[in-house]
Parts: sequence; structure tokens; C-alpha cells
Amino acid sequence: MKKMLSLLVCGMLVVGMIGCESTEENSYDTSDDVISNREELEERNKEAIKEAEEPELVEEEERANKEALASDLESTIANSMGGNYEVAVVIDDNGDCNIGIADTTTIYSGYDKETIKSLSKQYGLESGAIGIQENAETVFVNAGYTNMNVTLMITGADYVPFMVVMHGIATYY
Repeated sequence: MKKMLSLLVCGMLVVGMIGCESTEENSYDTSDDVISNREELEERNKEAIKEAEEPELVEEEERANKEALASDLESTIANSMGGNYEVAVVIDDNGDCNIGIADTTTIYSGYDKETIKSLSKQYGLESGAIGIQENAETVFVNAGYTNMNVTLMITGADYVPFMVVMHGIATYY
């Protein structure tokens, strides 16, 4: 019986040793994975930081593109209006477009609101101004700026506004 017990104990030791060896062979050093994961996380952090900085660059590029469009609009409107008109197109701090057209030959501030409204409709000024405002919006929409407001203001030689056009609606002052 002692022999059997000895063989049994020896067999268990041998099986235990084989099991230990196989566990050691199949185990691996996790430090490589930790380093790999750390490098991957650092790369992701760099990308996240870069993406966080990009909106400012995009905003500056967007602003420059809007300014270029505004400049093109200004020259197009000025060329179509003739020499008796001053035209200014600017992008305000909110990123919206403001267009100013001044008739340099006539002062309209002496007329009452109803007279100006009647004359503007009679001579097609209102529909022309609405057309300019809507076409300017279309220019910006076609360039990808869908949330942009375009406001057109018309003044006389004294630069007192008598008509403002927004969203295709003319308002008189």
C-alpha cells in the first residue's frame, strides 16, 4: 500500500509539474499590451486635441470664405447699380451679411413713410431690393451657409435708412 501511495503522490506531482509548465508557457507578459494600449490612448488623445482645435480653424476659414463672397457680392451689386450709388457688403460679428445701398443723389428723409413706400412700389425699388436680398441669400446657401441671415438697407444721400429688407420682406422707416 505504501508503494501505491508513493506512486500516486509521484503521479500527482508529475501532473502538477506538467500543468505548471504549460501554464507558464501559455502565459504572457502583459506589459507589452499595457505599452501598446498606452501608445494607442496617447494617439487618440493627440487626435482629440487636434479635433478640438480644428473648429477654430474652420471658423476662421468660414469667415474668410464669407468675406470673399461678400466682396464678390459688393462688386456685383455696385456694377449693376451704376455710379450714383454706394454699396457696402459686410459680414458682422455674428457671421451674418449686411448690405447697404445709398443713393448719393437724393435725400429721402424729407418724405413721409407712406410716400416713400408708394414711390418705391411704383418704380420697382421694393421688388428690386427684395430680389437683391434673396439673391444674396442664395449665394450664401449655394456656398453651404444655410443658417446665414442677409439684411439689405437702403438709404439716401444723408445715409438715413428708409427701407430694410429681411427674409424677403421690405420694411419702411
